[in-house]
Parts: sequence; structure tokens; C-alpha cells
Amino acid sequence: QIRADMAEYELTKVVRTIQTFVIDELSNWYVRRNRERFWAPEMNRNKKAVYRTLWEVLVGVAKLMAPFAPFLPEDIYGNLVRSPAKQPSVHVAYYPEPDEALIDLELERHMGLVIDLVSLGRAARNRVQIKVRQPLAALRIDRKHEALLKPMEDLVKEELNVKAIHYVEAPDDYVDYTVKPNFAVLGPKYGSLLKQIGQALAGSAAVDLVKALRRDGQITLTVDGQTVQLTAEDLEVRTADRPGYAMEADRDNYVILETTLTSALVQEGLAREIVSKVQNMRKNAQFELTDRIRITYWAGPEVSAAVEAFQAYIQEETLAVAIVRRETPGEDLEEWDINGYPAGLKVEKI
Repeated sequence: QIRADMAEYELTKVVRTIQTFVIDELSNWYVRRNRERFWAPEMNRNKKAVYRTLWEVLVGVAKLMAPFAPFLPEDIYGNLVRSPAKQPSVHVAYYPEPDEALIDLELERHMGLVIDLVSLGRAARNRVQIKVRQPLAALRIDRKHEALLKPMEDLVKEELNVKAIHYVEAPDDYVDYTVKPNFAVLGPKYGSLLKQIGQALAGSAAVDLVKALRRDGQITLTVDGQTVQLTAEDLEVRTADRPGYAMEADRDNYVILETTLTSALVQEGLAREIVSKVQNMRKNAQFELTDRIRITYWAGPEVSAAVEAFQAYIQEETLAVAIVRRETPGEDLEEWDINGYPAGLKVEKI
């Protein structure tokens, strides 16, 4: 794609394509998804593979960027390439060519769908202000994706922190619809009938209109003795979440999050929040990744119950050999807000 855009002198598109790839696909997806492989204690085959992949990509990106940002790619290339056959400069290295043998279109379809659905799920969480660290019971997805998504379900569940994925025929049981005329489009077409069309739409069950639009690509109304056929562009279809659900959609996909929180889910969310705070404290204390610690904490009954229920999880995630509870707060404990509950934490290297 970059070579095609360069041939057409679409240089702004080229730079934006590289930027999107580096930020969205490489950094925010590949590197983040493979953190455990990068951090593995031993340089095993799996760790070597993930580093080799990152090396190949960074060298390739340096070559792609070179005509547009000459200095940074030169630095990246000089730091990464140590081969005896190395060119003296990235600017005399061959510009990358696509290797058709390495392109797996089916895998790209699978991963592209996963990324799209995860993006929608995050948008739904943001809209209803539920952090990703708070587990949710279920995610509902269009049944048309079931076969393609089955091998990737665990990845989606992990990214969106949901316990289960269900496939549904349509979102109709989880949202309420409002269907109104698109006045800018219908005005030139129907003029004097516009008011009656609006009344006809208001007098019909919105969910039936949406089903007809989904099934036939249009809806048919009789207005003032005339037959009127309306397509998607003629209408404004709005959705409102039903209690306990949050839907987000684009042109091709939709996701529905189940937002009702049971006491068990709330406790797990508190435990995950504690892990996050402890990890921040480890980082600020400049502990090594492998350092074992002791956690001392003070908290009210809600947070304390979560620590007790998920103690093994907290210890595993933070490398804590012990978690000690105090009955009262102290000056040596760092104060934190744990999802609205006050708490104090201290970490000590063992």
C-alpha cells in the first residue's frame, strides 16, 4: 500500500499509514499483547521469536520512514543492524518489498475482526464509565462472526475482561430503537408528505421498522394514499441501551456488554485494582521484575473481603509472598482510592 501511494505521490497518506501501523498495530496491540513473552525470565525459543519479530518490524519501519523523517530512522537502523552485510546508512538500504509468501489473509481477517470488536467493547465501557479492570459477566456479538471468532474467543475475553461470549441474531432484545425521518434527504424527495411520513414512523413499532430495514433493505409505508419506500439513508435510527446492557456499533459490527455487577464481579474488580496499585508502587520503588515482596494493607470491609477472596491471585500477580492486614491506618501506608473505597498499602522487598 505504501509503494502504491508513493507512486501516486500521496505522501501524506504514506506517513499516516506508517503512523497508524506503529501506534495501533505494533505498540498498542502486538507489543502490549506479548508483554509476558518479552518479560519471560529465560531466553527460550518463544522469547527469541517475539524479539526477532519486533526487530524485523522496527528495521522495516526505519526503512519505510527514511524518506520522510531522515534522522530518527538512521538512528534506529544504526542501533539495530549489526550484520557484516549492513549498509552504511538506512538511506542506501533497499526500500522494503512485500513478501507475498508471508501474507496470511485468513489470519489477517481473524485478527482484524478481533481488533474491531475489542475497539467497540472498549468504547462501550468508556461510555458507561466501567474500567477494563472491572470484570463483566458477558459480551454479546453478532452470530455471523461465530465461526471466524471461535478460535480467538479467549483473546477477546482477556482484552475486554469478560467471563463469557454469547452470539445473538440481532441486538433487539438489548436496546430500544427510535426511527425518525432524515429530513435533509427526505425533504427534496417527498416535500409536502414529510410531516405525514414522520407521523407514520412515529405510529409504527420502531423495532419492527428496524427488522424490516435489516431484512429487506427498506421499509414500505402508505402515506396519504401513496406508497412510500424508505431506505437506511432516508432514516435516522437511534438506539438506547436497556438497563444492564451497553451496545456499541459501527457499520459492520456491534457488541453488547452486560453491565450488571454481581458481588463476586465487584470483588474481583477491587482485587484487580489493588494489583494495579501495588504494581505502581513496585515501579516507583524501583524493584526488579523478579523481586519478591510483602504487602501490608489497611482497608474497610469491602476491600478486605476482596483481598481475602482473591489473595492467591493478588500474590501471583505482584510476586507477594505474604499479605498482612492492619486493623487501623498508619503513616507508613500509602493512601489509595480503590474504586471509591479508601485503603492504605505498603510494599517491602523480601
